[in-house]
Amino acid sequence: MLPQLRFKPAERFLLFFIVLAACALAGSLIVGFVVHNGPTTKALRLATVIQDCIIFILPSLMTAVLISSFPANFLKIESAPSIRLLILAVTAMLVSIPLMNWIVMMNDSLVLPESLSGLESWMRLHENEARASVKMLLGDGSVSSLIIDLLIVGILAGLSEEILFRGTLQQLFLSSRLNIHLSIWITAIIFSAIHMQFFGFVPRLLLGAYFGYLLWWSRSLWLPVIIHAFN
Repeated sequence: MLPQLRFKPAERFLLFFIVLAACALAGSLIVGFVVHNGPTTKALRLATVIQDCIIFILPSLMTAVLISSFPANFLKIESAPSIRLLILAVTAMLVSIPLMNWIVMMNDSLVLPESLSGLESWMRLHENEARASVKMLLGDGSVSSLIIDLLIVGILAGLSEEILFRGTLQQLFLSSRLNIHLSIWITAIIFSAIHMQFFGFVPRLLLGAYFGYLLWWSRSLWLPVIIHAFN
């Protein structure tokens, strides 16, 4: 059951989006200042940390505090998942790798109709820019760079994205009495779309749904956080 909540469902969503917009504006201004001299590995890493903390984690915490009498319970961060569920979740992730790789390949090879060639070119350009940014973010491949990558791209990204999408948005849908499966899949669609990487939309959608079901099954946000970071 969801903890005691303040406000009506529509008001909770409105409050969430107001807080999210304010944090996104503040975070974007700070990120713009950080990278104003051009993108470098150091600047991109700092910008990623700022984005994760201010645009993802902060609005989630603020929303939970404002709408819930028990914020930690609302976000599902007050208890750890069982070892059994963790082992099962990791095993399922490993077993699904061949299928997910095939889905990634099929999505990446998507070709739009000739009438939409302009849109496809724009999507490919955006995709290539995103990949270039990720490549720069990952650094030179040294041991120190690998450790930083694991902390930022793995652990922090897993925590920040899960607390925003599964811990907050999915919980808001559930609190509005929306069906659990609709709540999970709508959240997964938004989660995938927000990345603006069109040729990875389907596999990211499926991962988002998987993370959503992990939260539902375990009643602990830490399970999807761990599996997200592991992925």
